[in-house]
Amino acid sequence: MDLFFTLTEEIRRNLFHISAEKEDEIRNMIEVENEKDHTVNQRNYKEVALLAQGQLPKFIVYKTIVNPYKRWRRLKDGSKYRNVFQWGNWYRYIPDAIIKDKYNKMSTAYIVDGYGESGSYAKVNTFVVFQGKKCVLKKMEEDYADFFELVTQVYLSQKCKELYSHICVPDIYFMQRGQNAYNTDVCMARGNGAFLKDLGGDNLLIALAYVLRSLWFLQKDIFFMHRDLSGYNVMFDFKTFKTTFIDFGMTCINPNKNDISWQNYNDTFFIPIEDSHATKCTNRSHDVLTLIAYLASQHPFLQLEHNKMKREMRSVINKSPNERAKSPLQSPRKSLTQFTTIKPGWTVGNELDTQKKKPDGHHWWVFNMVEFPMQEWYPEKMMTRLLEEIPLKNWFGLRRNWAQFDACMPNLTVYLQDGRRGIIQKLVRNKLRVLIGTETVDILPNECTTVDL
Repeated sequence: MDLFFTLTEEIRRNLFHISAEKEDEIRNMIEVENEKDHTVNQRNYKEVALLAQGQLPKFIVYKTIVNPYKRWRRLKDGSKYRNVFQWGNWYRYIPDAIIKDKYNKMSTAYIVDGYGESGSYAKVNTFVVFQGKKCVLKKMEEDYADFFELVTQVYLSQKCKELYSHICVPDIYFMQRGQNAYNTDVCMARGNGAFLKDLGGDNLLIALAYVLRSLWFLQKDIFFMHRDLSGYNVMFDFKTFKTTFIDFGMTCINPNKNDISWQNYNDTFFIPIEDSHATKCTNRSHDVLTLIAYLASQHPFLQLEHNKMKREMRSVINKSPNERAKSPLQSPRKSLTQFTTIKPGWTVGNELDTQKKKPDGHHWWVFNMVEFPMQEWYPEKMMTRLLEEIPLKNWFGLRRNWAQFDACMPNLTVYLQDGRRGIIQKLVRNKLRVLIGTETVDILPNECTTVDL
């Protein structure tokens, strides 16, 4: 399936700037093996992407500014501006406030000085004003691979609006040619909420529960795998209870369940081998594993899960009949505590070594476990264990419009204020239905506790 052609004509013309003539040329470069599902020949992917990238114009001017707001002032340390704005007794990193009218020009993006990050394949201006909206400007450096990431993001953004009220992917406002011939600059909406990397305690576990819920829907409806999920690329908004996913350079999606999913194929990782999880986009534990591996140091419960993952991983790989996937992982073996090693070119910090204080980076799981599903870390399985760790009052929001929640609920014992104890059976409106002996009672979450007092 060529996902690009499922996008609306308006998006293909006005966002990707592909004319009807060039679109015909792209179609002719793609071998359609099946008229029903549009399975494509991945050998032509690079050529198609380069042609599409080459159509991008350069039409938006960038200007650097210090403060876009009408009322808020930006604070200084001496002569250097801080990334903090003040209005009266209010202090904000990026306020939700009124932008000056002069920063509403159609053809100019205003980059707020000092707000930026650099990643492996992109530089990001994290506070940009475009047509009066607060945005992010991502300067991508991966050449033809960028095309697949951008199509993925636009598709997911549209699909999430269509299907869900609780899952967000940022809209893209414009894309244009970058500094070099095939680099791409992309201006997109800012995500709302907090990155999971910045959370701890109950807030982290609650946010993670909502992310698991979102993954369950995305896997069910469009066969989604982010394949590089970490605390840096998923957000949760405690006001709206929405999750936001970003950065789709390694993502695959397969809404029509084809033999070959939409993704950037290369000869390094996630190679398009016939009937593999990487090719079909069917490993439901992969995103959960990578996210827990990243977050493990932020919460004791997640550290325990991480340790369980490592023990179970040995068993899963040993039992797997997939010798093709196992063979690259088994050599060289450097110690008794190390089952496998990362492929050449990756650092020692990404190796699995249980004796280290910070045993392994999440990239170990990203690149080595895509062909080895671990059912105990499917979103709904992980949710069952996670529910035991978060306050009961938060269960109700997770259950809303999600029938699968009832199957995820653990057999959790609660203690009532009168000394009785029982087992939670189900949620009924805003109350817990608890079985006490042979009697069921409906109680509010604040009328019981999971700890025997």
